[in-house]
Amino acid sequence: MKKNFTGITTCILAAVCVIACHKEHNNVDNNLSKLDMTFITQASYANNDEMAAGQVATMKASDTAVKSFGAFMVTEHTTAQNDLKTLAANWNISVPNTPDSMHILMMQKMQMLSGHTFDTAYIKSQVNDHNNAIALFQQEVNGGENTNLVNYAVKYLPHIIEHKQMADSIWNKIK
Repeated sequence: MKKNFTGITTCILAAVCVIACHKEHNNVDNNLSKLDMTFITQASYANNDEMAAGQVATMKASDTAVKSFGAFMVTEHTTAQNDLKTLAANWNISVPNTPDSMHILMMQKMQMLSGHTFDTAYIKSQVNDHNNAIALFQQEVNGGENTNLVNYAVKYLPHIIEHKQMADSIWNKIK
């Protein structure tokens, strides 16, 4: 009887350890910190901002480099947004599907511009937006608690840095 009790106790303790370890592992992978939640929302807005502004640039830009950059932003940020939506779906979180209010207003103003004035306004906004995105993604890389989101930030941060360098280069040619 004593052997049986010891065996049952050992099995129960082993089961409790497995459950606890599984629960701890799930907390690391499935619970989102405030920083992680903010990152999802802000990264989604950033992607939407770039897609919408890029679409406007493909139609309104007079400089071919600006037009090409706009098309590239649509492609790159559509891919990043789709990946983010897939990640967010793991937690039943819906991400914004539109630019933030500030960028909606900025695009309304840009719609009224044309030629070189549009090109410079668009590229200047791209330099600023990508600086902000770099800071956002770097913050997630350094302080994010969810491994999947940190990996997303690590994956896309080099793209954003490249976008910023491209925008800087175009800015220096057209200003």
